[in-house]
Amino acid sequence: MRKLALFFILLSLVGVAGCGEQSASPTSTLAVTSPPVSTTASNPTAAPTEPGNEPPAPVGGAVCVAEPMDLQIVEGIPPVTEQDHVHGSADASITLIEYADFQCPGCAAMASLRAYLEDIYGDDIQSVYRHFALSFHDKAYVTAEAVEAAGAQDKFWEMHDLLYERQQEWGRLSGDAALQDKMIEYAAELGLDTEQFAQALEDHIYQDRVAADTQDAQQAGLPGTPTYIINGVIYPTQQWGLHPVPINAFISLLQLEDRMYTAPPPQVLDPEKDYVATIQTERGDIVIELYDDLVPVNVNSFVFLAQEGWYDGVTFHRVIPGFVAQAGDPTGTGVGSPGYRCDDEIVAGLSYDKVGVVGMASGGPGTSSIGSQFFITFDAISQLDGNYTIIGQVVEGLDVLENLTPRDPSEGVNLPPGDVIETIIIQEQ
Repeated sequence: MRKLALFFILLSLVGVAGCGEQSASPTSTLAVTSPPVSTTASNPTAAPTEPGNEPPAPVGGAVCVAEPMDLQIVEGIPPVTEQDHVHGSADASITLIEYADFQCPGCAAMASLRAYLEDIYGDDIQSVYRHFALSFHDKAYVTAEAVEAAGAQDKFWEMHDLLYERQQEWGRLSGDAALQDKMIEYAAELGLDTEQFAQALEDHIYQDRVAADTQDAQQAGLPGTPTYIINGVIYPTQQWGLHPVPINAFISLLQLEDRMYTAPPPQVLDPEKDYVATIQTERGDIVIELYDDLVPVNVNSFVFLAQEGWYDGVTFHRVIPGFVAQAGDPTGTGVGSPGYRCDDEIVAGLSYDKVGVVGMASGGPGTSSIGSQFFITFDAISQLDGNYTIIGQVVEGLDVLENLTPRDPSEGVNLPPGDVIETIIIQEQ
């Protein structure tokens, strides 16, 4: 199987609102099959969550299917040049282009995104700022020209940050004269040549620059501000929301592209044999008896991915004491997938009735498993019965399970590192 397809799982995260404007033309879309949109609260791929009343999916004829999602490729956006305002290394593998408006409240709320991502990716990311001055923002042009005038004195990013930080202060002002005076006040605070700065505003030296960026955004059909374009792919704000955490998850998915599959896994199980998986972690081994005879489709996928090395170096990204420990996502964000899903295989007699039951994560009852993400229970959780496929039972290493580092991705940033899976060894018996 060739590893080419990029699969996206939608995040249902509530974020800040951006500012919209009628697009001049639509963006182009790489037309591929889309998965159903999950309505699970907080994180649809970090299952299990509280189950609803939906009936389980049919078991008979369970299969795995490739399931890539629409990828919006933006056309008409100029390449990054020396004329752009770039923060970060020119050799970075990740380029994030932001089209924004200083009067947009959502843009101000997301002003910390650059620093947040640089903390994660370091020199591997560069941020590019471009103007998208919305017609219904009366202060959009003056503030954009002010940041350009500051840029002429090598203080672009300093003025950029200050304008967003003080948005409520200058946003209350009436009239261009009062606004220009406030911009000059900020210029003095930043140590700029205020006479040169004020003359640039008076002469509107940078008006054409702002207008050109805005025209590019309109012609490309960008939906509003802020819009983020990551390595040529538009970040789907409407589906994922405006928040640094899902944007990081989206970037992680883009980086996962080369590891994903365009087709479901081949048959690797021998029906005449039984299978045991040993999860080797930095804290010790967890040994799982796999139910290959009862749920062959999902176990086959698990064994295939383990043999392919998919789980090597992956962390337990979600560990909730008293509930479950979850792993299987190389991005460590809870949204990663191998590019396919497997149907639920709900078997009568299998129950989440004890510690150490191993299940497959999904977007909720009847949505099918994510393909690679699995969880292990810390206790009996019978309310999960009939809703999530059970693939095995821990037979050794419950003490290792109990010692995994607690971390809850729903709590946002500044989480402790997840415990690393060194590899998963599959044994035939």
